[in-house]
Amino acid sequence: MLKYIIQLVLVRNNTSLTASDVRLLSDLPADPDSAVRKLRLSGHETIHAVCPNSKCHKIYAPTFKGQSPIAFYPSHCTHKHFASGPECRTRLTRPRIYGKTEIEVPIKCFVSFSFKDFVASLTCRPGFEDMMDNCSSSQDGIMRDISDGCFLLQSFKGLDGASFRSTPLDARYTFSLCLDFFNPFTNKQAGKKVSIGIISVVCLSLPPSYRYRPENMFLVGIIPGPKEPPLTAINHYLKPVIDEFIEFWDPGIFFSRTVNYPRGRLVYCALILVVCDLLAARKAAGFAACTHEHFCSVCHCTRSQGGYGNTDHGSWRRRTDKELRRSAESYLDAQTAEERLDEFNKTGVRWSELLRLSYFDMSQCVVVDSMHNLFLGLIKEHFKGILGMGLPSMNEKVLSLAFNPAPDTMSENDKKGVERLRAWLEAPFQIAFPTEGEGLKKLTGVNLNSLAFRKAQIEICESHHQSPRKHGHVLEENDMDEIRSDLKKIMTPSWVTSVPVNLGSAAHGKLKADQWRTLGTIHLPLALTRLWSNDWSQHSQDSREGQCHLILLVTAALVSAVILGTSRTITADNAVAYRDYMLTYLEGIKLLFPDYNMRPNHHMAVHIHDYLLLFGPVHSWWTFPFERMIGAVQRMPHNSKIGELEESVARAYTRSANLRALVQKSGCPEVIQHTKDIFRKLSDPEILQGNIMTLSSISSEDPMYANDIPREALQYPAELQQAFKTSGITPPTRGQFLSNITLHERTFSTYSKHQGNSCALVIKSGDLKANPAQIAYIVQSAASGVLETYIAVRRHKPANLPKDPFSSFLVLRAAIWDAEFFDLEIIRPSEISSHFACLPVCLIGRPFAVCLSLCQVSDFSLRSGTCLASNKQTYHSSVSRHASLSLQHIRQLKSQ
Repeated sequence: MLKYIIQLVLVRNNTSLTASDVRLLSDLPADPDSAVRKLRLSGHETIHAVCPNSKCHKIYAPTFKGQSPIAFYPSHCTHKHFASGPECRTRLTRPRIYGKTEIEVPIKCFVSFSFKDFVASLTCRPGFEDMMDNCSSSQDGIMRDISDGCFLLQSFKGLDGASFRSTPLDARYTFSLCLDFFNPFTNKQAGKKVSIGIISVVCLSLPPSYRYRPENMFLVGIIPGPKEPPLTAINHYLKPVIDEFIEFWDPGIFFSRTVNYPRGRLVYCALILVVCDLLAARKAAGFAACTHEHFCSVCHCTRSQGGYGNTDHGSWRRRTDKELRRSAESYLDAQTAEERLDEFNKTGVRWSELLRLSYFDMSQCVVVDSMHNLFLGLIKEHFKGILGMGLPSMNEKVLSLAFNPAPDTMSENDKKGVERLRAWLEAPFQIAFPTEGEGLKKLTGVNLNSLAFRKAQIEICESHHQSPRKHGHVLEENDMDEIRSDLKKIMTPSWVTSVPVNLGSAAHGKLKADQWRTLGTIHLPLALTRLWSNDWSQHSQDSREGQCHLILLVTAALVSAVILGTSRTITADNAVAYRDYMLTYLEGIKLLFPDYNMRPNHHMAVHIHDYLLLFGPVHSWWTFPFERMIGAVQRMPHNSKIGELEESVARAYTRSANLRALVQKSGCPEVIQHTKDIFRKLSDPEILQGNIMTLSSISSEDPMYANDIPREALQYPAELQQAFKTSGITPPTRGQFLSNITLHERTFSTYSKHQGNSCALVIKSGDLKANPAQIAYIVQSAASGVLETYIAVRRHKPANLPKDPFSSFLVLRAAIWDAEFFDLEIIRPSEISSHFACLPVCLIGRPFAVCLSLCQVSDFSLRSGTCLASNKQTYHSSVSRHASLSLQHIRQLKSQ
């Protein structure tokens, strides 16, 4: 593919190929094996022998004699679990014949790649050193990346006691590590219950737009299957990369040449974050599982005192790095399995390889992953486990009914009819009697004596007058019908993950984290606010309407916390607001559903507040990029043989990453460097997982296309001519009409091309009030070689309603606007802030549109005709104040 792209670039610049061009193309490899060899795509790897003992997993690096390429390994495992204990003595190698030579090869292998080689690859790409060295901090109090968090700004120091930032004398780079386990056969092959592990590293000193590209993520190695190693054995697989990090810290690694320093440069590297899901984080760091008495890795809360539902945040006592290291050393020093178990049960801490890094703070640097915690944890549990999205099964009970025993004179057939009636009455009404016809059919099948017996003992309580406070049975079938109807009508941009329109049905299968994020922050808040925000003051708190309104307030607190906590930017005020909203949600759930048992995720979610302050916005420390990496590894071809496929996919991924990086390295021919943008569009999984419009759209910020703009005469529709005239702009006579354009790394389209991509928030200069608009035309011209873009939009008119139910939920940033538009007007690309989601609704007999901002920086309000904030600081303060008041309101309700 690369050869074909280069040929297209050469033909684009010249109608015919020169002799040097032909020679360049002929030198390019024509098959995979020669490409790997000529382009040096294989990383520097080490094949370790792994102890096949399922309780051991000790790894052994090879040794070499002289210049011989033959690797030598110990014949038996010499690992001891305890200093005074016996050696493992499991056989490590087996004989294998190559030609006429018999050599010993490992029975089980672990291939690890060189971290030094990866860092060297980064420093030999033009521009990368500048990006990593100039990792600056924010000056306005808004945290945009990890460098703005207080950990790197204030806490973390180098060996010399100075801030860990690059200087002209040396480079200082920070990294994060992820450990995870997955099924290499995905979940589609029945009977293939296999688990292998992946260890990966990313450079946090790179800006976010570069950090998570496949060529910039380092694969340490694939932990062999078919099962996960024991908890303490994971340390063996971490050891190779930890050894290199120790060397990078003290004394540092001197590279003989980099792009900016041809005479060489000393490089220091530090691992400052471990980013995993809750289970993998406990395994990597040596913390106890969530079912242990000491279930929290951050504080001293225990299951027996307060448990998962303890919301007295002020009383939580944080763990410290010093005490964690002391507990881990006590565990390591124990001489028997029983002693170690006793030490472990005291604190819930084991020994971890991470403790060999003297600078690594165990109490702060093992983060709570927001993807698993908030999306797959809280959002999923709230809408599915608490609200009951999806019909519950028949054996689930809403009521528990106790009746007098059936008389002895009743026949066995009548008694069975009585039990059937009991089951129907105890089950959710919508399950037992989904329609009137089916209900009558069921009841007529029951013996008349059974019906008479039950009728004499019960009083019927209609569900629309009284709804029991039972978690899992809140949403009714008519609610789900309305939600599904909204899913069909709502307009969202192409980058928003689609969700199944048959939501709540088992037919759509398991939802992914991004689908739960979309449901929890866009679709369900809009639908439930529309359904449950009626004037509830006319109803008692115990009525279904009153309870649904309270549930809506609690749901809004969760949604507000998730939106704030996963924003692309964060402030100290917003971090506090996140915590207050989360506590509001947790206390609200305990108030509304006293019988509900809190989960570990509920407790850990409150701690995300601490990590927001330490490390800034979550995009620097969530697992989405690592999950994409796992997806790429799963798609690598292999022979489906456990014990072999681990090496195959590890090498294949590393080679593909090195190929992507090849076009960025110094020394790469200029014509090949010109192909890197096209090559990235055709090879980057993030772009390929989008849609074809992303590939075909033109960036308004890239001047390289200015010479490619067609110069034909433009014919303007009358309304567009009038828009240019009204805006005081002379329309260009030559150029082209576009269907798509890329702004802020998002694709915006005309309404005729893609309705969702045409929904754009327009913000005039100096104004924080965002106006939803629809893109009608995109005009681009290149007068005198300067690229000019004009966008014609129709802005929604204000709704002018007496009350907007969405105004109560500040962070949701949704509002009702009129479905009618103002006349067409001309704006510049810089005046478009983001997309918005648009839900058509009918109110008071007229069409309106609910518009929800999809801006990911949480700086702007979206209110029909009003502006809540005159500046960003005021907006953030308003959010913090609203969160605090929400928490006070819930606590007042609890005290009543």
